[in-house]
Amino acid sequence: MSSLPVLYYSQKKGWMNTSIFTDWFHKHFVPQVKRYLQSKSILEKAVLVLDNAPSHPAASTLISDDKNIKCLYLPPNVTSLVQPMDQGVLENVKRRYKRQLLRKLLLGSAEHESFIEFAKSLTIKDAVYIAAQSWNEISSTPLQRSWNKLGLGPSSMNSSQEEPVDMSKDCEQLGITEEEKNEWLAIDDGETGVPNLTDEEIIAEVQECEMDEHDNDEEIVSANPVIKHEDAEKAFSTCLAWLEQQQESTAMNLLLLSELQSLATKKKFRSLKQRKLCEYSI
Repeated sequence: MSSLPVLYYSQKKGWMNTSIFTDWFHKHFVPQVKRYLQSKSILEKAVLVLDNAPSHPAASTLISDDKNIKCLYLPPNVTSLVQPMDQGVLENVKRRYKRQLLRKLLLGSAEHESFIEFAKSLTIKDAVYIAAQSWNEISSTPLQRSWNKLGLGPSSMNSSQEEPVDMSKDCEQLGITEEEKNEWLAIDDGETGVPNLTDEEIIAEVQECEMDEHDNDEEIVSANPVIKHEDAEKAFSTCLAWLEQQQESTAMNLLLLSELQSLATKKKFRSLKQRKLCEYSI
């Protein structure tokens, strides 16, 4: 889990909840903000701006131990109007995620007879890596612009947040029409990220959480076979040789693969048993 490009939490339902959010705030958000402020020699004070959502705990619980990092909630019913992340940032990430999904479908089209079969082959880990890659493609410009409606963004920047995402070639290769593409892109426009629960559902969920607290977490056993260090070393060597022949290769990518190959080599030698002197032939 620690090697994933995101912070991974899980629960029975696919929604954020207060316990996960509180844990993230204190164990990850606060330390990362402090490290960033220290690296920039900035006073260690910050405010996390949040929308009013049922999954967000009370602001009084989201305060760092030194009281310098706090939470501030936006007024209710204005989230879509002023929340920075709603000013095109999330939309840009979603579009990039869907473009990556289409490209993954294209690359794997020869292996799957239908889209249903392709969809069934996708795993949570696939989604994690696609989401991380989509977020990394977002530049700092739309993030800076997203604060304009709160009057905190750079005044010289245009308020438009859109970063064009060209999916026309991918859709054309898959036989997807412009109308179908637009319908797919807009399919989750009304998604709020939190469930609209009735009173009965809220009570049932609370009771379920109380029962879960008494259950021991089952040990997760990986179904993936253990890969030998020797096999990893050979694989990285092949990838490095392939990348050196590609025009798209960069010094950073080559260096990363080289470091991974060295890591596999070190682990291979560490795993070898030291032979005794008497075992060598004279």
